[in-house]
Amino acid sequence: MALIRLPHSGLVVPTEKVRVTQVSSTDIGTGIAWSGTVRDGRTLLGAFTNGGRGGPTQFQEADAAGARRMREFIAACRTADGDPADEEAVGEALTDEHETSKSIAAAQRRGRTLIRHYDDFDIPGFWESTADPDRPEMVRALATECAARHPGVVRAELWDVTSRAWIEFYRRTD
Repeated sequence: MALIRLPHSGLVVPTEKVRVTQVSSTDIGTGIAWSGTVRDGRTLLGAFTNGGRGGPTQFQEADAAGARRMREFIAACRTADGDPADEEAVGEALTDEHETSKSIAAAQRRGRTLIRHYDDFDIPGFWESTADPDRPEMVRALATECAARHPGVVRAELWDVTSRAWIEFYRRTD
């Protein structure tokens, strides 16, 4: 079975059919509690949930078949570094895939490109740009803008719709 690397999280999965299809969240004052519906194609498996109080992200199955399918799926998943992924890593990565895909689609509807940047702690942030990934002079200008606009950023990349991949365009050199 060929494994697939998901584009936004780097999680390596046995199939793209198992995915988060909807996320709901609420600010509880001490963090963000959230729940992400998980499906295998159209079949409901359950939901990944996080209580927003520093606890783990956990899978809550819809039924015994959903629990079994998710155990098999998680056992086959690998981190971006190739290590076995646990339940929490899989839940957070699938949720990140869903949320990032939604952000890309929203930017595209506005005729913009989604930019993802990371700080010193490898925490991502997002913004949109009118830069065309196919125009090198625009990408160079974007790197200058990124450095000025976000001084805490250590690296940044843009989503290229054509290649369906993140393209790094900025890396801070200190």
